[in-house]
Amino acid sequence: MGFHVLFYVPNVIGYIRILLVLIAWILYSDPGSFVPLYVLSIILDGVDGWAARRLQQTSRFGAWLDVVIDNVGRGMLWNMLYDVSSDSRVGLAGVFNGVVCICVQPQCQRCPMEELVHGEPGLSACSDGKR
Repeated sequence: MGFHVLFYVPNVIGYIRILLVLIAWILYSDPGSFVPLYVLSIILDGVDGWAARRLQQTSRFGAWLDVVIDNVGRGMLWNMLYDVSSDSRVGLAGVFNGVVCICVQPQCQRCPMEELVHGEPGLSACSDGKR
């Protein structure tokens, strides 16, 4: 990977998404600020994928960055949900979310949960084996 990949348009959009998610997390007590920032981050998630394909700027780093940002945003939401509620179902939902994050990766990596459950490694839920 050359350093030029770091400056691909989709990756720059990803850096903006990181900032939006972190600022939204800081401002989560103010729904008037949190919601637009987080919604913009979600919209840019679609835009960066479109831009990567349209500009032919796909990369392994970009795919990894996209997953990391999605997981940080999802973790932020679960953190906020836990903060708002002391219900024990939140803990179970968090565990379920963690299992989904491990097993459903865009790169179709081997899923460690498949090996634990079935005794053999499996692929995550990608239909074509790549993304």
